[in-house]
Amino acid sequence: MTFLRWVFLSALLVPFLFPHSTLAGNEVTLRSANGKITLKGTLLGYDGATWRLRTRFGDMTLDALGTTCRGAACPDPARYAADLGLAGDSVILKDLLDRLVRGFAQERGLRIARINNDGSGWSDFVSNSDDVPLARMQFMPGTLSSAVSALKKGRVQFIAANLRPGEQPPPLAGLRSQVVGLDAIVLVVSPENPVQAISLDQVRRIWTGEITNWADLGGYDAPITVYLPRPDSDLARAFQGDVLDKARLNDSVERRRFDKLSDLAQAVSKDAFGIGYVGFAAIGKARPLALRGDCGILQYPTRFAVQSGDYPLARTLSLFTPDRPLAPFGRAFLAWLRGPGAWPQIDRAGYIAPAPDQLPLSRQEGRLANAISTIPDTQGNAPLKELVATFAGASRLALTARFSAGTTRLDAWSRQAVARLSLMVEEGDFDGRELIFAGFSDSQGSAKGNRTLSRQRAEAVLGMLRSLARRADLGLLRFRAVGLGAVSPLACDDTPSGKRLNRRVEIWVR
Repeated sequence: MTFLRWVFLSALLVPFLFPHSTLAGNEVTLRSANGKITLKGTLLGYDGATWRLRTRFGDMTLDALGTTCRGAACPDPARYAADLGLAGDSVILKDLLDRLVRGFAQERGLRIARINNDGSGWSDFVSNSDDVPLARMQFMPGTLSSAVSALKKGRVQFIAANLRPGEQPPPLAGLRSQVVGLDAIVLVVSPENPVQAISLDQVRRIWTGEITNWADLGGYDAPITVYLPRPDSDLARAFQGDVLDKARLNDSVERRRFDKLSDLAQAVSKDAFGIGYVGFAAIGKARPLALRGDCGILQYPTRFAVQSGDYPLARTLSLFTPDRPLAPFGRAFLAWLRGPGAWPQIDRAGYIAPAPDQLPLSRQEGRLANAISTIPDTQGNAPLKELVATFAGASRLALTARFSAGTTRLDAWSRQAVARLSLMVEEGDFDGRELIFAGFSDSQGSAKGNRTLSRQRAEAVLGMLRSLARRADLGLLRFRAVGLGAVSPLACDDTPSGKRLNRRVEIWVR
């Protein structure tokens, strides 16, 4: 019998998650996936995720994934094989999660065999080096509603969704969320096009046919051609909601459609009179446009701006799981996704890893220019001097906390950012350094009130970090919370989304 058939039959016939009684007083030998480490001892227990072994070094708990067991007392790992379903956004499943599952398996010395299911789905059968099945992972691309229905029926354990930062639609309410990667809606033109920035209002007017010539945007005197993805794609739906809102593409607009975003970007790059939108991963040789607000602030689709949530069209590629225990393999996979082991795989897929990149103040010229242009004449240079003095010699982390209007309540994306920061603090990444929690507000209200509220928000985030980083020696770090009010806006304050971007706590390290 071939390995593929054997794993397939095992996945169907073995009683998944069948309880195994604790084993004691039995000698076994455990071997790592690469064969370089061998450990002998008395088996105390096995739950499908970890081995408990009594050795001459004492009692030990070891990761079971990729480890093989030799000895009469070794349990049958197939009894603990996980049957996991992943449904939802087709791009996330095909372009990102499939790569991540393979990266996770490779790192642990596991093997994967694939079977294409009827329709557009497929199954990955994961086994260890002894061909013992560990998991069947069924990928089922589809709509959000079909994924939620499958979850309620117990057919899937993970739902993949492409959302705004902090967004959790009603169908996903009550589910646990985890950001796997980041993306963005990016407006692109040819490198030969002289236009450098565009407002969202101008984009809507192009799509509705009100603007038809580049001369109206400061470009060539030439008609505009619009390049579009498939109308049923997840990106198209996001563009409709985040950019067009209630506006619709006019039938008179000159357009070209593409099935693949990479083909769309390539075509735009060769057409000096074209404009389109793609995900961050598909920009290629096209040139991204900055977004310009009515107040003149420019927002660029950079890696850091997407990571920090400063770019208004940033998107989170998220996994949602029910609030019930997962099989050990599923728990191990989720834990790996939260750590730096997954980040290179995410970057190689063309997306942005939710890593805490750092950006020094010296490389934030646009930010200082925005601050200068928006400080009221009555306040003089004092707010700008305070801003520069606060962050002198420091770097901003791409971990930002944002709040609902008038509150110190964090959204879901921000809570995850603070949780990631707490893990870094526990691991000693900032020992001997200073962490600065800098609160900012929108321009609603008085300058004094905004400074007070922004400081309260900074102190709230610092307090959350202290409560989460229980294993850290906080005495090895220096902490500071400051409130800077409405100085240094990241977006114009004339829209709800702009106000939300400005209500934030930035985290800096010095």
